[in-house]
Amino acid sequence: MTTDHPFGDSPRSSETTPLRPWTLRILLWLIERKLKRKVRSDKGTMRHTERDLWAMRWVGEQAAVRFDHVRRLLGRFPQGEDTNPRILSENAARHVIERWRDQGYARFEPILAREPGWLWLTKAGLHEAGLQMTYYKPAAARVGHLHLVNWVRLSLEEGEPDASWKSEREIRAEMEKSRKSRKQKHVPDAWYFRPGATGAWKSPVKIVAIELVLVCTAK
Repeated sequence: MTTDHPFGDSPRSSETTPLRPWTLRILLWLIERKLKRKVRSDKGTMRHTERDLWAMRWVGEQAAVRFDHVRRLLGRFPQGEDTNPRILSENAARHVIERWRDQGYARFEPILAREPGWLWLTKAGLHEAGLQMTYYKPAAARVGHLHLVNWVRLSLEEGEPDASWKSEREIRAEMEKSRKSRKQKHVPDAWYFRPGATGAWKSPVKIVAIELVLVCTAK
């Protein structure tokens, strides 16, 4: 009596053939099972974490972020990679960047010699982050200023988590959408909305224009 079950026939001790019938049945059953295994519909698609979406939006708003600041940014929401809550390790930060790059959402390249690389979003990354902005690749002449602005935003947000920041790119995107770009010649690096004291004669929100200038001093 025979059976289709792969383990139905047991080998005889007297058999010495290299490939026994029961062994062949097991192999064929395993191959058939593997071929029939259901493939996930989202295979090959990055499954975003809450940190991914938040950090991608932050990077897009700021135009570009240097690697040391990327580590600081991701360190705000550690996901078991590190015990230090302030800054993510280099390996963990590179892993996040590689996932973004593999999906075509970001680019990461060195811009200035002897400095860490820079991260910025592609058109697909901007769309994924929900940002209606034009693609921007940082120029070497601008990265010093960008790094300073990013440092200020990181420091202010860490010190005042209830405050909010509107970047120059966000301001310009809103102006272009409302066709007011020609009426306003200068745009600050950011608008900073700081919660104020409430009361009859006090404003609940203080709006501060952020304008940063790099100054080189000779020694």
